[in-house]
Amino acid sequence: MPTVSVIIPNYNHAQYLRQRIDSILQQSYSNFEVIILDDCSTDNSKQIIESYRSNPNLSHIVYNTNNGGTPFKQWNKGIELASGDWIWIAESDDYAEPEFLEKLMEQALLHTTVGLLYCTNHWVDESGIKVLPTLKDKPIDVYNGKEYILNKMLYENEIPNVSSTLFRKNLYPHIDTTLYEHMKLCGDWFFYILLSEQADVLALNKAYSNYRLHNLNSSSKAEVAGASCLEGVEILDYVVQQNSLKSTAYSLKYARRWLRLKVTYNYSKEVNDSIKKRFFQHHKLVVFYYYVLLIYRFFK
Repeated sequence: MPTVSVIIPNYNHAQYLRQRIDSILQQSYSNFEVIILDDCSTDNSKQIIESYRSNPNLSHIVYNTNNGGTPFKQWNKGIELASGDWIWIAESDDYAEPEFLEKLMEQALLHTTVGLLYCTNHWVDESGIKVLPTLKDKPIDVYNGKEYILNKMLYENEIPNVSSTLFRKNLYPHIDTTLYEHMKLCGDWFFYILLSEQADVLALNKAYSNYRLHNLNSSSKAEVAGASCLEGVEILDYVVQQNSLKSTAYSLKYARRWLRLKVTYNYSKEVNDSIKKRFFQHHKLVVFYYYVLLIYRFFK
């Protein structure tokens, strides 16, 4: 039975932390270690974490003395501490169904070419009440990794929540962590692409993870600051270069994405100008299509 290393990166999620840790310790799949990383929390997270120190599944507790400023540095730290064959990054404000590991590891063992797999989520509020409909169960989908990047990950992050994923640890040493660890928002998207370059991807279309939506989610400020577009351009640069894509293959869809995000998050002129400048460096056709769409929207 392969070992799973469960990494819990925490910052100021004391109110959810006990439910998160308990949902891991109560997994029906028993061969796992737990690594807790606290990024200099100012709430009572430490008190909660210390109450689990004697648990036999707990292998590491690490408290940062300074906040790292991005969650993806914590991810890397946890992966480097991990001794398991598979990694589960379990965000501290989410929680899992008891059979999460059992069901995903069952698929991992059946599909030996897969290096990244994920399930769907229940979308819950601060109290754990479902707030969005869960997708109906569908058959399992297995994708060739490189095709998955081009068909599923070029324009958006297909995987909404890292808490719903497992990946093989032996893929990590082949990844350039500097590509994503500085990011505020899209590092997970880039990380999945780097994993998918090395192995196949499996989607288990049943919800075994609970993704919490609340006003403490760190993504809101980053979205308003244009991170989805600005960091997304870095991802686009990489995928275009690695796959020798022509601009005509992606520019219109990226322009639509830019306009949609601008409207959704009401970008300021300064933010939108910085996005335009960033696209203009290597993706001029995206800027052209953006203005075509803007004019069309104005006269529609």
